[in-house]
Amino acid sequence: MLQLAKFKHFDDDIFKKYQKEANDYYKYRGQELNWCRHWEYPWVLKYGQFSKNDTVLDAGGGYNYFPCILSSRVKEVVVLDKNPISLNHCVSFTPRFICQNLEDLCLTEQFDKVISISVIEHIDKWEEAIKKLIKCVKVKGLLILTINVDLNNKRPIFYSQISKILSIFNKQSIKLIGHTDIDINDEFTKEKCIENNIILPDLDKVRIGEERYTIIGIIAQKEYE
Repeated sequence: MLQLAKFKHFDDDIFKKYQKEANDYYKYRGQELNWCRHWEYPWVLKYGQFSKNDTVLDAGGGYNYFPCILSSRVKEVVVLDKNPISLNHCVSFTPRFICQNLEDLCLTEQFDKVISISVIEHIDKWEEAIKKLIKCVKVKGLLILTINVDLNNKRPIFYSQISKILSIFNKQSIKLIGHTDIDINDEFTKEKCIENNIILPDLDKVRIGEERYTIIGIIAQKEYE
């Protein structure tokens, strides 16, 4: 599956349920969801096919509460991040931690699910990072990514590079499952987020008409080593 975020997704009852769960957890911790997390967390929870027997690697998950939200759904959540101090906020469970930079990822261990939420777009050599994550997925396991795509072409990943993302999965041992939707029906601007009741913690830093994003959700299954 390669899915571009749509505001209409927020009308789905399951999506609403998971969005509320994430919102409530963040409020309990005295924080607000970042704009993109309003879509990313419920999308990953809805389509991630998580089970109680799953071992999950959250690559770059040390700076958010998603490992805490996910922990009750799976057997184990392993957090990979370059900064171990960032995990001090995890109070509901004690995650196993791997201190590595995603750009230098070198693991022999494999997982049922490998997720990375809003991380890939911050990496200059993002194609290599995705390939390294693929190696961490067990056969028949899933790779689940969300990527914030800059429609102003200022970040490492922008809309015209979606074809590059698709080509990675066409050449590797892992294939997209489900449908592919690369039509931009909605742009996540400050104005549109406000219209759709999406809270922006850094609202003052975002200028209407200047910052334009969409979000890509990707789910692929590993077919062989």
